[in-house]
This record gives sequence, structure tokens and C-alpha cells, in this order.
Amino acid sequence: MILLERKVPSNFNLFLFSDEHIGNRSFSWDGWNKLVDMMLSPYDGLPARVNFGVDGGDFAESIYLDDPRFEPEFHVLPDGKEVKIPSAFKQVEEGVQMRLPIADRLVTVLEGNHPMKLWRIGNMTQELCKRLNVKYGTWSCKITWKDKHGKPLFKSYHTHGKKLIKSGAKDPKQRINNMRLSLKEHLRYKFADTMLMCKSHTHLLLVCKPESELYLTDDGAKIKQNYTSVNQTDKFIHSDQRFYVNTGSFLRLYGVMGASSYAEIAEYDPIQIGFAIAKIRDRKLIDVDEVPL
Repeated sequence: MILLERKVPSNFNLFLFSDEHIGNRSFSWDGWNKLVDMMLSPYDGLPARVNFGVDGGDFAESIYLDDPRFEPEFHVLPDGKEVKIPSAFKQVEEGVQMRLPIADRLVTVLEGNHPMKLWRIGNMTQELCKRLNVKYGTWSCKITWKDKHGKPLFKSYHTHGKKLIKSGAKDPKQRINNMRLSLKEHLRYKFADTMLMCKSHTHLLLVCKPESELYLTDDGAKIKQNYTSVNQTDKFIHSDQRFYVNTGSFLRLYGVMGASSYAEIAEYDPIQIGFAIAKIRDRKLIDVDEVPL
């Protein structure tokens, strides 16, 4: 756990992404290139210079050769060339190179369970951050977002996470709603002063948004209607008034024709890969967009 601060403009976009798993043949270079292009381009009326990013971890596959998820054949580079799975050190190098265009926009990169498995050879994620000159986020971090004068705008919580999110509901609307509520339940009690709470790990792209509720008051003469709201810098923000994000991934279920992925062999269902973008306008977090790939 680490506490971080970042000075930002009153209006900015925050890209929330994770689980790239460099070294896995199912990694989507097209998806990654879309993320980079969007971070380097204007978004939702704001210039590219106010785009920032938080990487939620598992930047590399980095697993032991005897792990059932190890794929000993090949993976695909951006030019379509098939090469053998790179070593852990090569995965760090690839992770650095692919982040260089957006390194100055990265606020932090979190640890992940995959790189952590190779702790005996060193901290791969910390090495990645060191070479990019980016803050190492450990497994979980809180970020206080401040204006140029140092005045807080809001706080966010980010963790790689470990718990899975599932739903057995048959109806698709009920299933996605159940998963959003599970995401909220995983995070809501971690910190009370965060307006944005994010986890990664599950490879799901989910956003659970605040719900304002109607309540009635009177002024001594008339009944008045009101809606719940929050001050985003309060020490206690009701859990129903926060944004919760599961930050997606860049791993496809069927990565390469003629080869079998671990997810395919494990009989996983297809999930929507992608990332999310939090929108901060006039010093407040107002919405989070899902960007499917």
C-alpha cells in the first residue's frame, strides 16, 4: 500500500487499464495501440495533454514454466511475426518500450499476481516503473488528486485485487447488474474518503455508477423534494455515491488461429476486453466511460 499525490488541471481524463500480460500469445496489440492513440489524442472535448493513466497491474505474463498457464510455443508481435515466449527480463523490456509514448502521463503502475510469482528473480513491476520514471503503486494505492495550488479535488483507490466476480443469472441484464454489485461489494469498505474505487485482475470491464435517491423535507410550510449528493472531498463519502471500476484487460479468449490459449482450455466464457476513462470536469468526477476493444 502506498499513498500518492498528483497535481492535475481542473478538467482532465483518467485512463484506467490493466492486465496486459505481455508474453501471452492472446495479448491484443491492436487494443493496446488503440489505448496509446487515445491517450495521445483529444478526448471528450479536452486536449491530449490532460490525459493521464493508472495501470492496474499484471503488465507481463511472467509465470513459471511448470505453471499450467505457461504457453511454450509463441506469441504475436505487432507486425504479425510469431516468436517464442520471451523471458521475464524480455517481458520487462517489452513492457517499457510499449509504455514509452505514454510514460509522462502514467501516474502509477500497480503490482500484479503474475509478476509477483517471480519475486525470487526480482520485482519486475518495480523495475518497469524505475525504468519509466513512474511511481511504483505496490498492490494497492490511494491517490489524492490536487489542483495546481495543492487543493484536493478528490481521492481514488486502486488495487490489483484477487477476488473473482461471477454471476450465474440467466438474464444478461441481471447478470451484468449482479457483477457490478459484486464489484461494489469488493471495494466499498476499503476506504470511506474515495470517490473512485478501482480493481483489476478479473479481466472484466465493469463500471458501477452512483445512484442518487429522492428524499423529502419540509421548510415549515411546504414539502420539498431533494436528491442525495456528496462533497467529493469529504472524509466520508457514502458507498452508494461512489464510482466503482473493474479495469478490463487486453487478453483475447481465442488469440491465435491454430493454437490453444489457457483460457480456451479452461473453458472460460468470452468477456469484453477494453479499458475505462474517468472524466473530471470543473474539479469533479462526473462520469466513467467504458471503452470496449
